[in-house]
Amino acid sequence: MVGVWGIGGIGKTTIAKAVFNSISSKFEASCFLANVKDYPMPYGGLVQLQKSLLLEILGEKELNLNSVDRGVNVIKERLKHKRVLLILDDVNHLDQLNKLAGGLDWFGLGSRIIITTRDKHLLIAHQVNLIYKVKELDSSEALKLFISWNGFTRNSNLEDDYMKLTKTVVDYAQGLPLALMVLGSHLCGRSLNQWKIMLESQPRFPIEEIHEVLKISYNALEYPVKEVFLDIACFFKGKGKNYVIKMLEGCDLNPIYGIEVLIEKALLYVDRRNRICMHDLVEEMGREIVRHESPNEPGKRSRLWFHKDVYRVLTENTGTDTIQKIMVNLPEPYEIRLSAKSFTKMKNLQLFINCNAHFSGEVGYLSNDLRFLDWPECPLKALPSSFNPKKLVELKLRDSRIEQLGNGFKSLATLEHISFQSCEFLTKIPDFSGLSSLVELDLNFCTSLVEVHSSVGFLDKLAILRLVDCFNLTRFPRGVKLKSLTLMILNDCKKLEYFPEILAKMECITRINLSGTAIKELPSSIRYLVNLQDLELYQCENLSHLPSSIYELQHLQRFHLMDCPKLVTFPNKVKPENESEGNLALPELQFLDMGGCNLSESAFLGNLDCLPTLGILDLSGGNFVSLPECISKFFNLWRLSLYDCKRLREIPELPQKLRHVGLGGCISLEGDFLRTPGCLSTLESIDLSGGNFVSLPESISKFVKLKHLSLAGCKRLEEIPELPPKVKHVRASGCISLERFSKLSNILERKESKMIKSLNLSNCRRLCDNLAYMVENKYTLVNDQAALFSLCLSSQQSKFGVIFPGSEVPRWFSSRTDLSEPSGKCEVCVEIPEMLENNGLALWATFHQNTQNKSYDESIFFKAELCINEERIGKAKTTFYGSLEIEAAHVWLYYIPDLSRIETWGHWIDDESLPCMCRITFTCESSLAFKSAGVHRILRDEDSIRSD
Repeated sequence: MVGVWGIGGIGKTTIAKAVFNSISSKFEASCFLANVKDYPMPYGGLVQLQKSLLLEILGEKELNLNSVDRGVNVIKERLKHKRVLLILDDVNHLDQLNKLAGGLDWFGLGSRIIITTRDKHLLIAHQVNLIYKVKELDSSEALKLFISWNGFTRNSNLEDDYMKLTKTVVDYAQGLPLALMVLGSHLCGRSLNQWKIMLESQPRFPIEEIHEVLKISYNALEYPVKEVFLDIACFFKGKGKNYVIKMLEGCDLNPIYGIEVLIEKALLYVDRRNRICMHDLVEEMGREIVRHESPNEPGKRSRLWFHKDVYRVLTENTGTDTIQKIMVNLPEPYEIRLSAKSFTKMKNLQLFINCNAHFSGEVGYLSNDLRFLDWPECPLKALPSSFNPKKLVELKLRDSRIEQLGNGFKSLATLEHISFQSCEFLTKIPDFSGLSSLVELDLNFCTSLVEVHSSVGFLDKLAILRLVDCFNLTRFPRGVKLKSLTLMILNDCKKLEYFPEILAKMECITRINLSGTAIKELPSSIRYLVNLQDLELYQCENLSHLPSSIYELQHLQRFHLMDCPKLVTFPNKVKPENESEGNLALPELQFLDMGGCNLSESAFLGNLDCLPTLGILDLSGGNFVSLPECISKFFNLWRLSLYDCKRLREIPELPQKLRHVGLGGCISLEGDFLRTPGCLSTLESIDLSGGNFVSLPESISKFVKLKHLSLAGCKRLEEIPELPPKVKHVRASGCISLERFSKLSNILERKESKMIKSLNLSNCRRLCDNLAYMVENKYTLVNDQAALFSLCLSSQQSKFGVIFPGSEVPRWFSSRTDLSEPSGKCEVCVEIPEMLENNGLALWATFHQNTQNKSYDESIFFKAELCINEERIGKAKTTFYGSLEIEAAHVWLYYIPDLSRIETWGHWIDDESLPCMCRITFTCESSLAFKSAGVHRILRDEDSIRSD
């Protein structure tokens, strides 16, 4: 047996007929029972169907079938040896299957039964294993079908205006064959003007023929499932499944069952992102059902979503107790003026969601049957005194003018979610002890909030508590016992001076953010947060010490203490009575940030003698002279930040897995301060920017995996020794004393350090001048740094970018442009040769600082896009990390070594189209401006580069 399943009008019957006509001749007998659903149930219709089946297969007119059971027996007896093809079209009841084709053993070997239905559950219940879901036509198939129903022949050429209107209709139908055929028959033979009039006068095409076919599935639903369907069609199409379930459950429906049934009926589906989706025509059909509840009086309908209907009902006070749900979603935001009586007659209103309207005026009444009130920018200063919604699930009044909440919250036992986010006039959270179901409380950006009632600390189901930027909050629960809490966010509550006592174990909480508060200490009861993973205390300027119980947080993974200037050390560890000898302090800690703390004691980490999982450690800005010896025991440490540790003189043995070290601004480091053999084979990046040393440690060459080296702003640095072979990026900007760079000319020619991809030598004028002089005898044509770098390009094997002092594009560049005004963008055109192999492309751009848009970003970029016939076929980009301040004009030079390696060439050009012109557009960020640019093709190993 094979099931063909899909929405009404999708083409199930058409497919079944095509299959029947194609293969019926290969069977002993065949039968196509059409429109099975139209035969009356339970028994008269089934007997008639059985007679039709036997008549078509056996050819016998006089059959004595006085009951359905008699018909079953006759079918089994007379057809069990016949190889038959049976089509049961448009089945809508399980008995139809059981009494017409109860099993394959009713028919002879090799028989085939094909069933078409709108209800997948019937096929599953009848144990049909092969189920084919009929999908909508794609755009090209839909266009062909629509054209065929309009009488256009295959060889006809549609005029452009007809084609535009045709595409409008096809887009509307969304691949539903029924809609295409109905619309095609309506428009067939009409003039272009008639098409336009019909389509413009009925932009939503409410054509009854389509709706009536689709309504067949709707009419077969149980009443509660119909309610689920109408709510989704009117409000929730495209929303997340979990969200829809929550909303509908709050309205006393059973959405889990309802959605399952609607999927089986092909009235909706759930996409990969778990969103509830339905065909636009199905959505429209559902909305038409609601419109027909009261065609001329929207206030007498159960649901309101169309913006004109909503506006009319709310401004004219025409609402009635029929209205259950309202969603306000305007095509563009405008003001709706309310009166005190706008909601007075809506006694049964369950849901009110405002998406984008601006309301003004007063509201004297809100329904006590409300389940969801989501009203951003609500004009109310206080909720109506009569408002006591016993079934309220969500209350969201973001950005509203609410000032006080009153005492009505003591008895809202079903309320799960509250959001008063950005309610800048709200000053106090009252007694919430009656909110026994509250899961989430969002008070972010309530800038006038002073007090949160102590009852909030004892809500058993509260899982999420947010109070970001509550600048005036001073009174918060002194004790908390929140057994379901998972998240507490209090950052930037600048006047909050204490953290509450934890009165019992809180096993669910995993994250607390107290950054920017005025707290002075954490209570020792913090030990009761037994599963805490993330503790954030950024910029707690009054925090002076931590409790020893901090070591009992066995699952703490991330500890943020940046910019706590009064914190000088970790506490002494006090062993609890029940702790075994083998227990480690903070055994799961992976991230520890103490940057900006006043760490000065020599043993400030002495109580953290072993952190087996620590991967990232930030001690930047510390006031210590040497690092604690215990750092070498952090065996999994891979990033160590020591920026601006100005007193740091020596570095001990470092862990063997270390990959990144930040020592920028450590001005007291001298000599061979990187004598740390432990990480010679793992270190990948070193930042020594702003250092006060004259030469780099010789040991730098021993870091065999080093890829990134930053020396920016090392103003006393005179020499860079030989670099490791795998270095990719060197940043030496602002090294104004730098004169020697070991084997730099060999590096540029790819004879040394062949992996370098970017080199920033901005403001290194001494080095560049010396380099040109040093190689003058080797290359007699070289007399300045521009020619030197150009000379080296021909030997490059990979993409390469460099910044260095310079002012002009070399004359030998075949294509160049000079800008009359500095700009962040310029264009150059170059001819692409017939042979791409072994042809490189040099890109040159001269730039200077744009003083009007000076940037302090952590990185700057240069980019060039290659275009042919307005289509981008490639790009070149170099990112230099760290802000760039230059004293004079500089050059960005970028080289693409082999044009044939640009993968997208083949999509735009072929051998016949070469040679051709390629436009190259240079861009940079706003802090820089181009003066000139050039492009030149370079044949690999070319010796004919000319000097200026």
